[in-house]
Amino acid sequence: QFAFLLMGFLIALPVAVGDGSPYPNWLIERLEQSHDLTGIDYLRIENKYGDMRVRVSDDDTLSIYGVSQRHDEDPVLPKLVFKSEGLVASLVVAYPENPANSGASLEALQLRRRIDIAVFVPRDLKINAQTTNGLIQVKGHQGFVEATTQKGDISVHSHHAVSLKSHAGNISAILRNPIPPQPSSITTHTGRIHVLFMEDASVLTEITTAGAITSDYSIDITPFPGSHKKQAVAILGEGGANLHIASERGAITLARNSEMLQIKPADH
Repeated sequence: QFAFLLMGFLIALPVAVGDGSPYPNWLIERLEQSHDLTGIDYLRIENKYGDMRVRVSDDDTLSIYGVSQRHDEDPVLPKLVFKSEGLVASLVVAYPENPANSGASLEALQLRRRIDIAVFVPRDLKINAQTTNGLIQVKGHQGFVEATTQKGDISVHSHHAVSLKSHAGNISAILRNPIPPQPSSITTHTGRIHVLFMEDASVLTEITTAGAITSDYSIDITPFPGSHKKQAVAILGEGGANLHIASERGAITLARNSEMLQIKPADH
């Protein structure tokens, strides 16, 4: 029943239901795993083939629920590969080698197969989440969050410091004061960045971008001579933890506390 509820936010592969797909017939399978993370301090999660949603668990158990989609001519089943050594653990979505796919690029394989995963992790764990084109979403986590993707969007609600990076996707973040204060960074190349701060925010925010800057807070903006880029500084509260926000061309928004934070997906 628990896994069935998760099906609601695991996204279907667009070409699987669209007209004109080169692979019209698709198979759908579910995957489930759980592992004891007692004594683990750091968890790396990698999924090159779809979205990743991270939620918190009430104990030291890592629970993974996945929905796999593949065309009926692809005989390869995905695997959830878990490893741990010392204080570090990793979870990787992987597909075994298949001679029929020899020489195929990652982009070509992503058209034939997809797997979206929901991962429940201990709330204080340090996590490193990685996708290629897929969404990374983290909610309610109280440990350090590092998220990296090439074209996917990132959405994080964190009680700790963050390091978020997407080349072409948008990033939205709801941030609370990290305890103890630690530096955070949010970076894109072309994607928009929208950061929502809680009312008690105490952050020194430094911004660099050639895109538009919008802020609900007082902000000092300084243009770079001979460049479209500009630098901005906003001191929230007592200016405790440092937050560096940078984008080559993406617009950046600093917003005050609100009930909802929404951002349109990037145009890929």
